[in-house]
Amino acid sequence: NDTTYGGSGGSIATTSINVNAALLAQHEYGHSFVNLADEYESAYPSYPSCSDLSGSSPCESNVTNVTSPTQIKWRSWITPATLIPTPNDSLYEGIVGLFEGARYKSSGIYRSGYSCIMRYLGAPFCQVPSQSFVLKLYNGGWGDSGGINLIEPGTTSPAKNITITYPASQVFQATTLSPVGGPL
Repeated sequence: NDTTYGGSGGSIATTSINVNAALLAQHEYGHSFVNLADEYESAYPSYPSCSDLSGSSPCESNVTNVTSPTQIKWRSWITPATLIPTPNDSLYEGIVGLFEGARYKSSGIYRSGYSCIMRYLGAPFCQVPSQSFVLKLYNGGWGDSGGINLIEPGTTSPAKNITITYPASQVFQATTLSPVGGPL
């Protein structure tokens, strides 16, 4: 019940009642539901490191310290024309690449998108973090649920439009995300 800007992710996502609370909640939910990393560059002394190279403390799904194009965990989302590492330039907005600066470090750790919600409040969840949500829902990973069934059982291509008519008519639309070159 405090209007001071702030929130926290973890086993339970929390946020203040600041005017940005809805946006804060989205960001914190990224930490709590799918274990996304912050993509800030500002130093956070003694923050634990991660490494997808050593395997002893792997990085979250939206960050990595791997720079070899064939080893990047989101490589199937990167087009062949995208530079690796990818320049931190707004020309690359909406492109999946390997952008330096994340997890409270300005160098040596990379994120998948130029400006995603885990970096900038009000930005969208970019492609790779969005995929993390989908994988969490389908693969489970909490309790005994084991995930959800496909939206339309028996197919991996759900209907693009669904209309519900009770108590009032509402049309829901979905766009299926696909990594470059096919599914992971």
